Amino acid sequence: MTTKQKYVILGLVVLFVISYFFAFRKTVALNKQYKSLAVKEQLYTSAPKRMSALRGKDKAYNQFLKEQNLSENSLNNDLLQALHVLAVTHKLLIQEFNDPHIFVDENTKSKTTTYIFSLKGSYAGILKLIYELEQKYAFGNITYLNFEKKKNYRSGKNYLICAMHLQRLEAVD
Repeated sequence: MTTKQKYVILGLVVLFVISYFFAFRKTVALNKQYKSLAVKEQLYTSAPKRMSALRGKDKAYNQFLKEQNLSENSLNNDLLQALHVLAVTHKLLIQEFNDPHIFVDENTKSKTTTYIFSLKGSYAGILKLIYELEQKYAFGNITYLNFEKKKNYRSGKNYLICAMHLQRLEAVD
């Protein structure tokens, strides 16, 4: 290759770089912007179809919940979720969570729901959980606590199990 050919190739490369910075760069950026806006437009045009599908699913789920005699905001599930969050925060384990015991008193026209569960962990962690459960959440009052120290004979470590009852009083219509 002669030096003249090298200068021509070098000039073409420099010309391509300069033309990229002045013209092609903006075109590529606008093309990317156009594609993202096209995707957004497609999402906006399909939104009514998706909304009607979601409304249909919502109606179907509500009908299923009515058939199963479940409420949409089940207190049992909310309590279990709150217990899980607090147990993770205080490094505890939920050992047991039984179905609630419901008692309806015809004389006073009140309904008492008792949730029975047990936790495993440290004494301080359990006390913090109990405090937060009664003060921050409106699930009811702790009516029973039973701390039991147990020993794991394989590892030789002691651990604490706390059985508790959380009671909620409601007026019956």
